[in-house]
Amino acid sequence: MRGRAQTHAAGRWLVWQQVVAATRPAQPYWTFTDRHQANPGRFPLAAARAQYLAQPRVAAMSVYNALPHRVCHLPLAELEAFQLGPAGYAWLAWLAAVPADGISTTGGGGLIAPAGVRLAEQVDYLQAANAHLARLPRPPTWSPWPPANRRAQQALPATPDRPVRAHLDGAAWPALAFPCRADRPAVRRD
Repeated sequence: MRGRAQTHAAGRWLVWQQVVAATRPAQPYWTFTDRHQANPGRFPLAAARAQYLAQPRVAAMSVYNALPHRVCHLPLAELEAFQLGPAGYAWLAWLAAVPADGISTTGGGGLIAPAGVRLAEQVDYLQAANAHLARLPRPPTWSPWPPANRRAQQALPATPDRPVRAHLDGAAWPALAFPCRADRPAVRRD
């Protein structure tokens, strides 16, 4: 799951790099909202939004996102993360793959969630969430393949929820949840 998220993020970053080529780095949206919150009368929220969207890099992303047949969506909320570079963006995706937007801890510890939308706050959250996940006890490993000494294993009884499939050596094993190559009919390619 993490590897797939990291791979997709690397591809998304390559698309982003082509979309924003030759544009200057942009300020994230929160810098404009902070200016609005500091002085709402002199810097209204509509002006903050307009200035944010007027940045060439943000405008390039918005135009690309408007294309009907784009390769992927480039979230404007991830502008700070995109500007980290390919490795930083991919590692953030790896970190966020499991905890996503928040996790509930075991033992009444509560909820671990990001404090805000800034990249630093997201990184703090991802660090805490992944540290919590790393401390959880791991389940025993399971493999769909039978052990090397199949004859020593006893055949499992068949039940309605666990059919038994006989293998070539006569030992019986529970049916796997995914189709095996032996389950598929042979296809002739003449």
